[in-house]
Amino acid sequence: MEYENKKPFHCDLCDFSVFNHSVLRNHIECVHEKLKQHQCNICQQGLRTKSTLKRHVQSVHENKKPFKCNLCNQFFGSKSVLQNHTKTMHLKIKPFKCQICDRSFGSNFNIQEHIQAVHENKRPFQCSLCKYSAFGQKDLIIHIERVHEKLKLHHCNICQNSFGSNPNLQQHIQAVHENKRPFHCDLCQYSAFRKKDFIIHIACVHEKLKLNQCNICQKSFGTKSSLKRHVKTCSNMLKFYQK
Repeated sequence: MEYENKKPFHCDLCDFSVFNHSVLRNHIECVHEKLKQHQCNICQQGLRTKSTLKRHVQSVHENKKPFKCNLCNQFFGSKSVLQNHTKTMHLKIKPFKCQICDRSFGSNFNIQEHIQAVHENKRPFQCSLCKYSAFGQKDLIIHIERVHEKLKLHHCNICQNSFGSNPNLQQHIQAVHENKRPFHCDLCQYSAFRKKDFIIHIACVHEKLKLNQCNICQKSFGTKSSLKRHVKTCSNMLKFYQK
């Protein structure tokens, strides 16, 4: 493929070349500086100590995250990651500012990843099952697990429902178990957790808009779920009359 020939970051000490600077830095520290002598057998990331390697495997590949944020109920693999999350997400401490789009980040590593992925559009990890590509190998692994393998590794401790990502799990907890519905309709008693659902409610219920059209019979519906149910019936009827 075309992307395989584009490796702009080259090691000055050997013939190694790679797609992004963070992987090159990891290579130098592991191979030449011998700073990261413990390598993950699953994703080849290098780590400095056996303990950090163990935590990496548990949190990234085994999804074991024992450190809970008391402000948003997210879980993390280490205390340091939890502390960084608290600083950036809740205390809004983001001293590293992108000069291109003015977004801010909690670390220099995060801003470099942002620049390469967003502004330089470097997405070297290509999915072999679809056209999706990702900046990082971890993102590609998550994509394959969620989209193609249909894995749901994030479990609700209250009702045992499972989800493909932690943000979806957190949305579920807030909407279902904590009953957080910040978007209130002024025309009726309806309230929603997501702004998207609130907008759909206004359009379908009060403005009587039907924006979802069947490609078979051109009948329109207010919601995608109604259209989906109709298409299934419509398709069966079409197959019947085509016999």
